[in-house]
Amino acid sequence: MEVVMAGDPPGPWMRPLGLPPTHQGARGRSWGSDSGTQTGSPALPVSIRLDETPRDYASPRPPVVPLEKAKPESPKRAPDSKLARETTHAVTVVMGFRALKDMCEDSYVEPEDLKCVENLGDGSYAVVDKCEMRLNGKQTKIVAVKHLKKDVLTKLSSLEAFVKEYNLWKRLHNSGIVEVHGIGSMDTSSEERMMESIFIVQEYMDGGSLKDVVQMQMRDPKGRVYSKADAFRWFVQIAEGLAYLHDAVPAVIHRDLKLDNILLKGNISSDMQAKVVDFGVATLAAVPKGDHGTRALHKSASFASSRKIFAQAQNAKFLKDAGQKSQVLPGQMVSLLYMAPELINGKDYNEKADVFSFAMIMYEVLRATLTSLYFPISEDGELVSKHAENVAKGFRPPFPANWPQSWKDLISSCWAQHPEDRPAMALVAERLKKILYSGVKEVDSKAHSSCCCSIQ
Repeated sequence: MEVVMAGDPPGPWMRPLGLPPTHQGARGRSWGSDSGTQTGSPALPVSIRLDETPRDYASPRPPVVPLEKAKPESPKRAPDSKLARETTHAVTVVMGFRALKDMCEDSYVEPEDLKCVENLGDGSYAVVDKCEMRLNGKQTKIVAVKHLKKDVLTKLSSLEAFVKEYNLWKRLHNSGIVEVHGIGSMDTSSEERMMESIFIVQEYMDGGSLKDVVQMQMRDPKGRVYSKADAFRWFVQIAEGLAYLHDAVPAVIHRDLKLDNILLKGNISSDMQAKVVDFGVATLAAVPKGDHGTRALHKSASFASSRKIFAQAQNAKFLKDAGQKSQVLPGQMVSLLYMAPELINGKDYNEKADVFSFAMIMYEVLRATLTSLYFPISEDGELVSKHAENVAKGFRPPFPANWPQSWKDLISSCWAQHPEDRPAMALVAERLKKILYSGVKEVDSKAHSSCCCSIQ
């Protein structure tokens, strides 16, 4: 079969069927216009003539190849396709890298400006290093660099969400909030490696976390790592930081308050300053406050991640029995121990969810005990989910008999079952100051107390 232009004699412009107009023939000529490009002239009508053998015309031209003998031209075009793919990939990487810089505005940190001093810890989502960051000129600053683990960001949409959370954090300026200095990536050679090597540069808190201090006190029950007065001073700082978040426009709800996310600055307990950190699941509450200073409830669908964790914990036993591995991370399971009932039940919530979590923090610090130690944090999340279910139904750990009534009343009001019965963080800060300034009694938190395990 050959293609012939209707109404015109065959000539050197003819080309074999199936070849593109710009194909180079044996004489180095483009099939199409003389320049090798389309001229924009309207296409001529074509007629198709079926012949078993190619026709022989006197005018010189390449022989017409029968259809059954036509060869695909993809091998000759392969280099162009490969080059196109490489070019597209390079452009994507550059665009992704430049997009990261653009999204971070003027706070992008170049990897060469950081020098690792020592490793500070390895968590569920990130590895944290102590580093020196080079500033303008020869000045340097000690910072903490949080390197996200490879499986945290898996696609560009998750990168955009992460940068959005970073930009939220960057706008927060309060003495009770850990300061963030910048964001960057260690490897920008590809889109995948860029997302696998994202890091955040934040204020270096040399006192560790509140969880670290409580654990130190547990290891030395007869000593005094921190006093009750130290604890209440930290509570005031944390409460003021949370009040700042809740009163912002729009309001910020942390949603993952726990001892791990409260960091301390300083080496002496009496001088340590407590600050809130880690806004990985924080949300903006762009709704006005009501008549009683409380914001409208958010749909729990926006907190699907925490409810998913709870569901995974509930199902962990069945996964284990079936020989499957649970995907619940220990850090996520610990978060369940601080979670408000409305979140556990999948109901609507507001900033009062943070107030509940803060009550659990106060209880653990004053008791110098970690609730998580009563539960084996492993792949089997049955015990943790059972405890969370009991908390959602109204269970609360018991108070030591020798605690002052003002402590009990404050904590009880903060972990009230219903959000509307919990005080705002600004009011909590005022009540804490009143207790602190009136003199904090040093009591033995272990006296006359019982196990707070709620498993029934």
